[in-house]
Amino acid sequence: MKKRTNAPSTKRFIAAIVIAIAIIGIIIYITSAPGGPSYTNSAYGFSFNYPKGYTLSEMDMNTTSSPIVHVITLTPQTTTPPPKDSEGPPVIEAAVYNYSATAATTTLVSWLADVSSTNFTLPNTTYATATLTGNIPAVAYHWSGLYEGESVAIANRNHAIIFSGMYVNPTDKIKSDFESIVSSLQIF
Repeated sequence: MKKRTNAPSTKRFIAAIVIAIAIIGIIIYITSAPGGPSYTNSAYGFSFNYPKGYTLSEMDMNTTSSPIVHVITLTPQTTTPPPKDSEGPPVIEAAVYNYSATAATTTLVSWLADVSSTNFTLPNTTYATATLTGNIPAVAYHWSGLYEGESVAIANRNHAIIFSGMYVNPTDKIKSDFESIVSSLQIF
């Protein structure tokens, strides 16, 4: 007696599984691949990628009373109300400071400690020196004030640039988004 095989059916089944796995792989790649907008500031020499779901705004600070000269703010596009007793929603920002006058005579850590708007001297601030991609020296620090915050400060082109991510809980998405932004940071 001859054994009957379903060779064409088996081949079709295997082909269908291979195609399904390929489609699933493509979907996973597309949804997890880095995407979203990028920002470049040629005047101050940096760029970064940021996730979709944020509104980017910029403001020149034209005051003599502030050491900040330019601010880039990323605000989440959510309908979640700001935390109670806050000034607004937690954001991610890059603040550009004048640094040229003191750069030759003081370290970045000392400068951060002298400028109150850096949040470096808030109680319970911890810091570490770090190196960003491209061997860029940086100071990374955690601070606690109105919000919890992570900041990374660099000196570039006679300016100090402080990238900060503010959050309420360490598990908030904005914290991981900030870390992603910092890892994409390019200094030129």
